[in-house]
Amino acid sequence: MFRKQGEVKPVAVPERELAPLVVPERPGAAAPEPRGEPTRIAQSITVKGDLSGREDLFFDGTLEGRIRLPNSRVVIGPNGCVQADVEANEIIVEGRVTGSLRGHTRVELRPTSRVRGDVTTERIAIQDGARFNGRIEVVRGEEARVAHAASASAAGESYPAVPVRAAGEPKDSIH
Repeated sequence: MFRKQGEVKPVAVPERELAPLVVPERPGAAAPEPRGEPTRIAQSITVKGDLSGREDLFFDGTLEGRIRLPNSRVVIGPNGCVQADVEANEIIVEGRVTGSLRGHTRVELRPTSRVRGDVTTERIAIQDGARFNGRIEVVRGEEARVAHAASASAAGESYPAVPVRAAGEPKDSIH
């Protein structure tokens, strides 16, 4: 109502007129890791080729090729059908995978998963109902980041790979 002389009245600025805050990069600084909502590939999408990048991925389609997201989380959704080698920081499988899984820190096979291939990781979780046919190699720390399983086992201590198959499961049947 009454203002002192020299007092400034606040003015509302519409949001669309505000410029985004730009923080200059320091030389040698690593780019920030993207987080938030993962990139989603729907059930109706078919990919033939390689997927790579730095974003988290939820894949519910069909893929023949390779997935390489070494610093990200990859989730193969319940409708996902992947014939590929998958490399990521963390891998969660709810659908079908034929190929090797290299999870730098963790691999999780959920009850609806069907996996045929070798797994190399630092930690693994296989939930009741998951079907798995292959070998598991649990490695320590940096060994999980080695690109080839042979190189990982030659680099230092690891637990021996053990073939795993459900009781009564035929050798050649997983799907």
